[in-house]
Amino acid sequence: MRRPTHYKEIFDWLKKKKVERVFEVIIEDDLSTPHEDETIIETLKTFGVETWNWKKYDICIDTISQAAPNVSTVYLYTSGNNAVLRGWSDETGLRTLQQLKKIILHVKGCEAPPVSNYVREFKSRMKHLISCDNSYKWLPKSKLEELLKKCTNGVTLEAVQDIAEAVEKSNSEKRELTIEVVYEKERDRRGIPQALKGQTRDQLKANKWFHCVNEASARVQDSDLVGSQNIKVALIDDGVDASHWILRNNIKEGITYCTSTSNNSHIPSSFYSSATGHGTLMATLICDICPGIDLYVAKLDDQNSGGDFNFTAKSAADAIKWAVSKQVDIISMSWTIEESTADKNGIEELNQALMEAAKNDILLFCAARDEGLENPTNKPYPAASTTSNITIVGAAGPSGAISTWVSMESIDLLFPGLEIREACADRMPVDMSAVDGSSTATACASGLAGLLLRILSGATAEREGWTKAKRHDKIKKIMTNVAGNTKYVQVWDLFDDYIGAPEGDEVAFQKLVAALIFRSNKA
Repeated sequence: MRRPTHYKEIFDWLKKKKVERVFEVIIEDDLSTPHEDETIIETLKTFGVETWNWKKYDICIDTISQAAPNVSTVYLYTSGNNAVLRGWSDETGLRTLQQLKKIILHVKGCEAPPVSNYVREFKSRMKHLISCDNSYKWLPKSKLEELLKKCTNGVTLEAVQDIAEAVEKSNSEKRELTIEVVYEKERDRRGIPQALKGQTRDQLKANKWFHCVNEASARVQDSDLVGSQNIKVALIDDGVDASHWILRNNIKEGITYCTSTSNNSHIPSSFYSSATGHGTLMATLICDICPGIDLYVAKLDDQNSGGDFNFTAKSAADAIKWAVSKQVDIISMSWTIEESTADKNGIEELNQALMEAAKNDILLFCAARDEGLENPTNKPYPAASTTSNITIVGAAGPSGAISTWVSMESIDLLFPGLEIREACADRMPVDMSAVDGSSTATACASGLAGLLLRILSGATAEREGWTKAKRHDKIKKIMTNVAGNTKYVQVWDLFDDYIGAPEGDEVAFQKLVAALIFRSNKA
């Protein structure tokens, strides 16, 4: 198939008319048969383009750098291909455009995982690269080559001084880069985004919960108004798959209390693998809701009884003690252990460990029993702990209605825990069949708590009077305040105004912080 060249012909005509500069290029290329990269380079390389808006999806960065090396504003168009987004945000990608100050990223489709996650990672990588450029002394290669050409008689002291002065001049101004994202939603005749088409009303509501927190967390992650330190979350479960794409940059440390037997020897089972996929799912939910997290993974010992895996109280107690020693902010426990006279010592040790964690003002989240209707007053551990500083989480359906497995009397708050596969398909371990229940709701609660702590971690919150004292009570009050009598935490009441404002709006962020602090003090 012959590729088009009609835009090249137009610019060739401009050259004949002695046009030397074209400050802004806006080209609507053919989507099915766009111009070849070589043609684009040949077309524009002599015009000194400063604003690039050539609408060709997933264009190669080398094309832009060769055609417009001094560009300051770039419009990019992507189909959502993660490999392309990673290439653009690689060290040899957009970073090499030294005059670049603004990126407007147009994403084909609606804002939904996994593409929204790829975009978030793209922004995070670009922000990190620019931060690195501002931290180190460096000199553009072209300038260095220019100075070295003068050294015809060897490298003299004068030449070294010239290079040093050029480095200082090059680093006298900090690089700044803003990134705007536009999702090009494809809608059907009734205005429903194609990515959500065919879903039930309840599924759309489930997506609404996750879309709301994802949009808020993406803005918080890119904001300079929050603290620089990540929130430390201990996930106590059956381990995690460390190769999962969401978790690669979050796992800080891990420990295992699980052993397997081989040839009469007890071999530790690594924390970075999950026998059932349960821990992996919990970890991905937490980190997706709040990307600014350092994850501390503790793998529990289990007892296989009649095909069911039950964690031991002793290993749970040891895991909590380890989490306390790591000075984590949050402990997430998406499991239950029934009290047993046969393991009285283990249960007592578990209770003491929970009390010690609460004493250190660590936010504790645990799952309700999903068969709680049978005996709602008989709570399992960790919910049965004698400390009151623990939040018991139950599962709700996409509409916010409590699960038929959960007793309203036995829980503090409700979070999404049913039809999770439909709302978060890209996070699901492929070999995991059962994903619904209060365990997933607990992970959602822990992730939201991490996001709230992150928002309240910066100077803005300090100016508004936020302190870390009794933060478990404060975070719980914020959640309870937007749950009301239904106990279902309605995140849009927290974030709608913030995500409705333009990205980077400092006033909107300040209002969000002030509203959260007000809710945290409200009776």
